[in-house]
Amino acid sequence: LSLDPREYEHPLDREALDKLESIPGIKPLIKKIYKEFLEKSLFIDNFGSNVLITKDNCPRVYELLIEASRVLDMKSVPQIFITRQYGLNGFTQGVDEPHIILTKKACDELDDKELLTLIGHELGHIKSGHILYREIAELGSSLLDVISQVTLGLGGIPASAINLALMHWYRMSEFTADRSGLLASQDLDACISLELKLAGVPKNGNLDEFKASLLN
Repeated sequence: LSLDPREYEHPLDREALDKLESIPGIKPLIKKIYKEFLEKSLFIDNFGSNVLITKDNCPRVYELLIEASRVLDMKSVPQIFITRQYGLNGFTQGVDEPHIILTKKACDELDDKELLTLIGHELGHIKSGHILYREIAELGSSLLDVISQVTLGLGGIPASAINLALMHWYRMSEFTADRSGLLASQDLDACISLELKLAGVPKNGNLDEFKASLLN
């Protein structure tokens, strides 16, 4: 049997998405913004600036991608890239052909279980169909101006409501992706360590002490 993302999606993710999509005309508007303002620029930036990972040039990362994709029962294995930007992080781009981008720092500083968790987290966004809305949410404060341009100003009244609903869902979608990361690695300690490192715990910090403070 295939793994259905609804089996592990967080209820707050689904609740927030239902509220977002209840806004009249929201989905066509989001698709229009993506096509007109983001699709081409994101493609050019990624393929022009980042390094595509293969089984030959970076077998460790590629094998972790294959393992996470197998555990999560992905329909296809997405491409994965490495960038020198953005500190210790990972993210996903591309609506029609989603791909994962890991930072060099993440590949250098995370152990295999932590990196497997991070890749699983990003695969979770793909499997649950989060990418379109997340791409738009990441426009941040400029989203209100973009909505106004697309709707010729007629969307000025609901623009703030759209932004609020979108950003609320954006945060809730992380719960689902975190569950996906845990499924991929099957290691709660690795998930906690990853979150601590993403939060900025220094490389020589005592992770056990930070974990203890979280659990107490």
